[in-house]
Amino acid sequence: MNIEDYRDLCLSLGNDVEEKFPFTKFKNGKGVLVFYVCGHMFSYFDCDEYSVISLKCQPERIVELKEENDCIGDPFNESPKHWLGINPNTAPDDLLKDLTRNSYEIVKAKYTKKKHKTMNKMIAICGLDCEKCDAFIATKNNDQALREKTAKLWSELNKTPILPEHINCEGCRMNGAKTVFCNNLCEIRKCAVSKNYETCGDCPEMEHCPKLGAIHANNKDAKNRLKKA
Repeated sequence: MNIEDYRDLCLSLGNDVEEKFPFTKFKNGKGVLVFYVCGHMFSYFDCDEYSVISLKCQPERIVELKEENDCIGDPFNESPKHWLGINPNTAPDDLLKDLTRNSYEIVKAKYTKKKHKTMNKMIAICGLDCEKCDAFIATKNNDQALREKTAKLWSELNKTPILPEHINCEGCRMNGAKTVFCNNLCEIRKCAVSKNYETCGDCPEMEHCPKLGAIHANNKDAKNRLKKA
């Protein structure tokens, strides 16, 4: 398969496929074209030589493929346990297509799962969506005006001084910064952490908790999120 047809093949696998020349700063990497899905590479080769395409593959399948096909060997600059190299000039088109799609699907499945796990982590202990919280939005966008507005509102609601510099949060259940409210004042979070619960959904008292009930009364989606988080 020639280089143009192979490029078309990679791009046809999905709208989520990207192509880049990421190694132009390196003398031996200027011509290396890489195809990505979910921000991670699944196929790459040197356009100047076009003798080896490196693809991800299941370890047990790699051994068998090498034994049965002269066109398959080691990848370029990747682990031969998880990657293989295939010669596009001698490999049957059907085999190259199959292994390229297989690589794409391996990488996509792995990082889609990780992304979903991270998204679940953005559901707070009480079930609220951290990504919709003004403190999170202000932190993500470094929005000082929103920090000041949020600090003023939260100070009034909690009847305690909360300063703009306290409004820095990367998510209730994520590693990283927390607001002074989430870290020190939130009784729901304190309770769950003390009992080693991931969320209030793990607690057998969830349905009858008055503190949690006050939140769920104003946000019906929060309770449903706890069942999925």
